[in-house]
Amino acid sequence: MKPSFSHRMIWIITTLQEAFSAIVPYFLLVSFITLSVAILRYFNLSLGFATPTEIARLSSTLNIFSSFVIVIAVAYAFAKRFQISTVISSTLAMAAYATAMFMEGSIPVLLSEEGYGFSIQPLLIPILSSWFLHLCYPRFSLRIPLTDANAHIYRLFNYVLAFSLAYFATIALYGGASWLVERLSEGLLRRIDLSLPTLAAYELRELLVQILWFLGIHGDHTVNALFGKEFLQQQIFPHLSIGEFNRLFVSIGGSGVGMALLFALIRYTKKGTLRLITRISIPFVIFNINTLLIYAVVVFNRYLFVPFVLLPLFNIVVAHGYLSLVDVTFTAHKVVWTTPIFLDSTIKAENPFPLYLLQLFLLIVDTLVYSHYIRRFIDSQSQDLHTTILEKNLNIPSSIRANQHIAPFIARKEIIESNAKLLDLLENLNTKNLMIYYQPKVDLNHGECTHFEALIRYRKNGRVTGPDFLELIEKARLAHLIDIWVAQEVGKALGQWYSSGFYPTININLHPDTLANPNALKEIVKPLEGKRINFEIVERSFTYGSLAIQGIQELQGKGFGISIDDYGTGYSNIETIIRHKIDELKIDKTIVDLLDTTRGTVVCRKIVEMGSLLEIEVVAEGVETPEQVAILQGMNIDYLQGFYFSKALPFEKVIDFSASFSKKFLQDQ
Repeated sequence: MKPSFSHRMIWIITTLQEAFSAIVPYFLLVSFITLSVAILRYFNLSLGFATPTEIARLSSTLNIFSSFVIVIAVAYAFAKRFQISTVISSTLAMAAYATAMFMEGSIPVLLSEEGYGFSIQPLLIPILSSWFLHLCYPRFSLRIPLTDANAHIYRLFNYVLAFSLAYFATIALYGGASWLVERLSEGLLRRIDLSLPTLAAYELRELLVQILWFLGIHGDHTVNALFGKEFLQQQIFPHLSIGEFNRLFVSIGGSGVGMALLFALIRYTKKGTLRLITRISIPFVIFNINTLLIYAVVVFNRYLFVPFVLLPLFNIVVAHGYLSLVDVTFTAHKVVWTTPIFLDSTIKAENPFPLYLLQLFLLIVDTLVYSHYIRRFIDSQSQDLHTTILEKNLNIPSSIRANQHIAPFIARKEIIESNAKLLDLLENLNTKNLMIYYQPKVDLNHGECTHFEALIRYRKNGRVTGPDFLELIEKARLAHLIDIWVAQEVGKALGQWYSSGFYPTININLHPDTLANPNALKEIVKPLEGKRINFEIVERSFTYGSLAIQGIQELQGKGFGISIDDYGTGYSNIETIIRHKIDELKIDKTIVDLLDTTRGTVVCRKIVEMGSLLEIEVVAEGVETPEQVAILQGMNIDYLQGFYFSKALPFEKVIDFSASFSKKFLQDQ
C-alpha cells in the first residue's frame, strides 16, 4: 500500500527528531562554553590558560560550525532510513550545502557568528541530497564486485556515479526553487504594504522567530539575516529598545520563554532521560541559554508547538500594555542577552520593583500554560493513559497495570511515529468494533467438532477483518488488556452455550506479557473458572522468567490446559516439552504447507508420534487442501484446523456448524 501524506510527514519528522537528538551533545558543549563566558564576564574572572575573550571566540567558532553539524546529522539520519551509505550521504550533503551557500554568496555570512543556524538550508539540502542518492543508487551503481579484502572500499566506489547525479540534481532543484521563491517574494512585496504599526510588526517578527526555532532553525539569526537588526534597535519606550524589551519580558530563559518551560518540566518530569536533560538545562536557562532545551525537547514536538510559539506573543502584548500604564524610568545601561531574570530589571530601571512584578507575573502565567501542555506531552508517553483508554473502551472494570519489570512504551524516537497512531487506535477499539469469532478444530477420528479457537476480529470501514493492530498494542505493553477482554467475552459465550446444553472446549491465546502479570491473570481466570479452556501460548513465554512460568503453572493448577502455538518455528525447543507439562502442540501452518515434500511429511509424522508417546494432543493449523487432510488423517493426528473445514465463525453459527459437521461425518461413513 502506498503510504499516505500523513504517514510520510510522520516519517520525515521522526527522522529529523532522530537527527536532532544526535546533535544534542554538541549543543550542550556550545551552551556550556557560552555559559562559562557569561560567568567569567559577570564576575570579572580569568582562567590561567585562556582569557574570557579567547573563550568567547571559541564559542563563536563552535556556533559557526553548528550549521555543518546539522547538515551531517540530518544526512546521516535520512541515509539510515533510506538504507544507503551514511558516509557517502553525509559527504554529499556537505558538498551540496557548501555549493548552495557559494551560489547565494552566503559563505562570508556562514563563516561569521551570524551564520549560526541562520537558514533552512541545513535542513532542506541534506534531505534533498539523501533522497536523490536513494533514487540513484543502486540504479546507477558501478557494480564493482565485492569479492576480496577491499570489499568495503569497493562498496563506496560503487556510489561514484550516483553521488555525482544526486549532487547535480540537488543543486538544480534547490537553485530552481530558490529562484522561484525569490521571484514570488519580489512580486508579493511590490503588492503588500508593509508599513505595519511597530507592535504588530514586532508580533509578526517574533512569530516567525519562534516557528523557525521549532523547526530546529536558529530563529533570531535567521530573521536578522533576512530583515536586519535595525528593527531591534528602535525605541519602544524611552531608553528601552525593542531588543532590550525582548530580553526583559519576552525571552525569559531564552526563546519560547525557556524558564517557564524549565519550571514546568521540573514539576512534571519524575524520571528518565527527560528529567536528566531538565536538570542539566537549569544553569543554562538561568542565563537565557536554552538551545539544549529546545533541541532536546521542543524541536518538532507537536505537543509544545502552541505554547512555544504563542507565549512570547502573549508576553509582548501584556508587557507593552503594562508599561503603557505604569510609570517606569529606564536607564541608559545596556542589558546583554545572558543577564538573568530580575537582575536585568535591576540594571535597566531606576525603580525596578514594577518590572519585578511584571516579570514574575509573566513567568507564573507562562509556567502554568506550559504545565498544561507538558502534562499532555508526558501523558502521551504514559502507559497509564493508554491503559485507561483501553479499559474504558473495552468495559474492563478493574485497573490492571503492567508489571513493573516491563518497560513502558516511551522511547523518545517513537513518540511521534507510534504514539499518534496508538492513541487513534485506542479511541477506536471498543466493544462495538471488536468481536470474537471461533475457528473450528475438527476431530476426524471421532467425527466431532467441539473444540474451537477464539480469534479477535475488528470491524473496520464496515468490514470484519483480522486484528492488524495487535503489533502496536503489544509494543505499547497493552496486550494484557486485550487478553482480559477476550477472556470476558469467551466466558459470556460459554455461559450461553452451557445453558443450551452445548459444552465446547475453547482455546484462548495469551501474550507472554500477560503470563508475567499476576493481576491480569486473576482477571482472566474469573470468568473462565470451571469451564473447558486451553490457553495457547508461544514457546518464548517460557523465556520470560519466573513470573511467566509461575503464571503458566497457576493456570494449570486451576484446571486449564496449556497449548504451545506455532510449534515447529521460532523458539521451538524439545527441552520445553521435557521440562514442562504441555497438553497440546499446534503444528504451524508453515510446516503443514510442506506436507507435499518428503521432509515435511516426516517432520509432521514425528511430531504426532512424539505427542502420542508423551500424551500430548497434536493439532495441525492452516489445513487448506484435501491432500493435506488425507496425509494428516493417515498420521492419526488429533485435530485439524484450517480454511478447508471453515473460517472463523461468529458466536451464533458455532452450534450449527458443530451439529452439521457431526451429521456430515456420519453420512460419509
